[in-house]
Amino acid sequence: MSTESLYAAVNEVLKKLVAEAIAAEKCMKIVNRTTGKKITSEKMDEILVSAKEELQESVLEGVSQVIHNDEVLEGMVKLKNLIEGSPKEVKGMISTLSKGTKYMTHVTLIADS
Repeated sequence: MSTESLYAAVNEVLKKLVAEAIAAEKCMKIVNRTTGKKITSEKMDEILVSAKEELQESVLEGVSQVIHNDEVLEGMVKLKNLIEGSPKEVKGMISTLSKGTKYMTHVTLIADS
């Protein structure tokens, strides 16, 4: 995993943590304002535990997606380098195959419509 990808994943986690804190505070204010009741500390703990579980799942999915995207990008770069290092005949075959794939994708999209 590249440093940039890891940095992006950490930033995403921090953004979600800040969002969680803001959301919890706003929820308390809304409940207080609309009902005139205060949330007990036990209930607030329960809400925060639930929010943290949701956040952890979301963060893990986000980090997994960043790792996956990074791996896909690395694979594409390797493929590009392989294609650029290939003899001309192979490049022509790859070009022809990719045009056929584009055509097949177009046909599939039309058929699905």
